[in-house]
Amino acid sequence: MSINHSCWEYWTDGRAVKSLAPQDGGLLKCVCGNYFLYRQAESGSIIYNPPPPPPEGWESEEVWSGFLQRGQSRKDYLLAKYDFRPESEREQERLAKPPDELIVQDEELEAVFASGCSNTDVLIVARRRYWRHLNDEYREVYRKHVGSDLEKYPEYKPSKLQQENMLNLLDLLSKQLTPDYLEIAELYRELSDFKNALSILATKYKENDDQQATADKIANLIVYKQNQPQIVDMYL
Repeated sequence: MSINHSCWEYWTDGRAVKSLAPQDGGLLKCVCGNYFLYRQAESGSIIYNPPPPPPEGWESEEVWSGFLQRGQSRKDYLLAKYDFRPESEREQERLAKPPDELIVQDEELEAVFASGCSNTDVLIVARRRYWRHLNDEYREVYRKHVGSDLEKYPEYKPSKLQQENMLNLLDLLSKQLTPDYLEIAELYRELSDFKNALSILATKYKENDDQQATADKIANLIVYKQNQPQIVDMYL
């Protein structure tokens, strides 16, 4: 499937503002309360979309008699359009189908951590989204400030909550076989751990065209010991 990755702003923490591509990481919630990723779900062979129950008065002979356009009998039309089984049978079929999942909003991410979920992939997506979500407040300050002064940036002081979340995300990423080392370097930088951020970029990160603009921006910010999230590019 082709996805349009155009966006208004692209930031060093990976936030794509007003992006046409999904930004939820595929994080979903089952009605049972468990969290999972879209890629972890099993696909079904069909989509459950049964016909509706018949309208009131369908028992009347007049409802069944006659013909519609192109010679189709009204009886055949009704049999094809409505489900005439007893309500108990329809309900049994509904209960047998997999429940609909719910998309997890940014404001609900804390509930993922409180749920006791132990799936590393789910927690990485949730912690990553929470990192970006908590940085959104700074983005508003950044935009107002940079609009009047292009040489200076507002101070970025991550709260204790933000620091704990970034450290938790770093711990989770360390458990992956092939983590995104550029993301790890950015996390260290925002925590003002410039030594580790530079070490990751120099020894672990492998250059690639898709990330190079972001890598160059992060490297430059490390050199000047700046820890604030910044816009890498605009109007992509």
